[in-house]
Amino acid sequence: ADLAKSSERGLKIGTFGTATKIGTTLGPWLCGILLSWKGFMFPFMISGIIGTLGLALAIRLPKNLGSQKTGEPLVEFLTKIKSAIKRPMILFSSSIEGLQSLATGSIEAFMPIYAKTVLNLSDWKIGFLFGIQVVATLVAKPLSGAISDRVGRKPLIVGGVFLAAGTIVL
Repeated sequence: ADLAKSSERGLKIGTFGTATKIGTTLGPWLCGILLSWKGFMFPFMISGIIGTLGLALAIRLPKNLGSQKTGEPLVEFLTKIKSAIKRPMILFSSSIEGLQSLATGSIEAFMPIYAKTVLNLSDWKIGFLFGIQVVATLVAKPLSGAISDRVGRKPLIVGGVFLAAGTIVL
């Protein structure tokens, strides 16, 4: 966010979100293929290499990002928490996002076991199945970010909250 101009912040954050989701999309596919091909240890080695590359890129970020912050980090954190608690919309949307993460995490934890033991799917098919679930996110994040740059954040946040709530109910 600190690297982007305010008029392009939504687009840039959406694009960043898509870049982070590439690993979430390709990871299950690649892991399923590698498990089928080379066994259990090889996907972990590849993951370690990719994580190390990510760390190397993060280290290269400008050192002055966020330099406008002052004061003690804990005090600043608690002040922001108090500010968020006073805003019902932030609490509501954060709760919905937390529930959505809980639901997604539950699916990601138990669906592979179910797919393997009950549906008798191969590892690569399970990886493919899980990779598909985030392809829409890869496309939607930069698009919604660019829309929010034009129409404002609030309509997309409110719409997203209701969409997330609906998917949790379903």
